[in-house]
Amino acid sequence: MNADPEQLLRLRTARSRSEQEIDLESALSEVLASPGAGVPTDGRSPFRRDRDRLLYSTAFARLSGVTQVITPSPSGLQTHNRLTHSLKVGQLARTIAEHIIVSAEDHVLAPYGGVDADVAEAAAYAHDIGHPPFGHIGEEVLDEVGREWGLVGFEGNAQSFRIVTRLEQHALDETRGLDLTSATLAAILKYPWIRSDHDDRFPLARDSTDLPLYELRKKKFCSYETPSERTGKHPDTDFARALELIPKDKFGRPLQAPEASIMDIADDITYAMHDLEDFYRSRIITGSAVSAAANSWLRRHEEKKRTRVRDDGDVIAALYQKLEREYPTRFRRELLDVAVEAVANTVETAMKEPFDGSPSKVSTVRALVSATITKSIGNLEVGQSPTTPLALVRLGDGDWHFIEVIKALTRHFVIARPNMASVQRGQRKLLSGLVHLVDDWRRDEAKNRLPQTLSEYIDNALQESDSALAPRRAVLDYVASLSDHQAIELHRVLRGGLVDLAGGFV
Repeated sequence: MNADPEQLLRLRTARSRSEQEIDLESALSEVLASPGAGVPTDGRSPFRRDRDRLLYSTAFARLSGVTQVITPSPSGLQTHNRLTHSLKVGQLARTIAEHIIVSAEDHVLAPYGGVDADVAEAAAYAHDIGHPPFGHIGEEVLDEVGREWGLVGFEGNAQSFRIVTRLEQHALDETRGLDLTSATLAAILKYPWIRSDHDDRFPLARDSTDLPLYELRKKKFCSYETPSERTGKHPDTDFARALELIPKDKFGRPLQAPEASIMDIADDITYAMHDLEDFYRSRIITGSAVSAAANSWLRRHEEKKRTRVRDDGDVIAALYQKLEREYPTRFRRELLDVAVEAVANTVETAMKEPFDGSPSKVSTVRALVSATITKSIGNLEVGQSPTTPLALVRLGDGDWHFIEVIKALTRHFVIARPNMASVQRGQRKLLSGLVHLVDDWRRDEAKNRLPQTLSEYIDNALQESDSALAPRRAVLDYVASLSDHQAIELHRVLRGGLVDLAGGFV
């Protein structure tokens, strides 16, 4: 990227509708202005407007009804949902960006446009809005059905990008999208490629730079822009515009924009630490169980550090094999052992006794989370030659190992529990059935009797593409826009369950 600073600023602040954009705020402010007083301005930067547009979007508000990992208890025990998770990711992303702005040398990230705290926060608010009902289970189901239908499939990150550029509506005219700046669109691209990318830049086997793009592209990507879904009627100019700001490695392969890597770090830390807090507060896991699993690894392998580690049911052994396989140049056995011991000591200290709801227990756990986050921010690495996929800003090696251990342990004690299998199986069956029920409904019902949202999504898809597959993309859009409970209720209604005649779906 060789643009001069002024050119970079123009690229970063560019919007698709530029001077001709018509947004609700400016139009109403003109109407409400006193005669002769002119139109008031609020002094917000283009990036702050992006942040606010995402914060006030329908897609962001919907996240309050989407489960993070476990559904909040009706008895009143509070756990994170996707909305509270995203708010905390936004706060942490902003904190990291502000830290980098103060501490990093100006020349390091200047070639990429530098770092803006509003852009990082906006990307964090957008990072989960594409999640369908039931989280990752929902992603898998919609991807399977979409590919069976001949579409590119479904992916939460690609859906987030589609929402901000195609499905949300900010303008008073009929133009779709939030009309975000190029910098914010680039920051949303956690995986800055499309699923169908096939060229020498994306090797079919791992190369010496330890960049496993051949694995990631199978399941992670950030746009549905492909010939199978787009006939050329409306090229995805938003994706192309964002790619102009994406850094490249020496082989021409895309890396995350600086604010995208900040968002990625904030998500990783928040996911690990706040989920651990949730599961402890929900009494699903105890500090003693976590520390016992960690200490078991340390005891069993203290004298076998030079031998091959087998995954014989041990959660840390499984993590060892995963990190050794997927991150061979970053993973270090000695740092894993240090991280495992640190997790055991930390969790044992803060979560030794079962959670009793007392203020002292709450403050102890929050102190653990705060200390871990503060330490991680202080050890960030910025702008050196990446040793991990995609990252211009990344966790220090020790903190990365620590976070990976926390995530592995929470997955083991919560997500991989046998009694979660029945829940996940039920969610999978329900959502798969719902997608086909909505598609049948779409084909059988007169268009003016469909939910308004579904009808508009169909119109939107047909404007994008002449393909016969367009309405089915709209079906995926519609199902993905539902909350968990809306999906359950709509499935029940469409199967002939008890119907509230005063209700219905929009």
